[in-house]
Amino acid sequence: MQTVGEADAFFRRSSLGQVRLASDVTPWLAAFEAAPARQIANLHTGFNLALAVIFLPMIGPMAKLLAKLWPDRPEPGQAGAGPDRPRG
Repeated sequence: MQTVGEADAFFRRSSLGQVRLASDVTPWLAAFEAAPARQIANLHTGFNLALAVIFLPMIGPMAKLLAKLWPDRPEPGQAGAGPDRPRG
């Protein structure tokens, strides 16, 4: 996103998508429980489970990427960890 206008448009579209999803799912949730508070709790639980299913397979590749980006610091006795090299 290059400009504030593009960011604004992105967030407006994503908000509309969330409202659309909630309006599509609400009748289905009402079949389980009529109380609005319980429907919100069920929607939240379903959303979190869906995200877990989507992102759990990405844990391994993300860990490998982060290990390449931020390697472990050398221990004081190892090469590259001298007094002239800051550790923090």
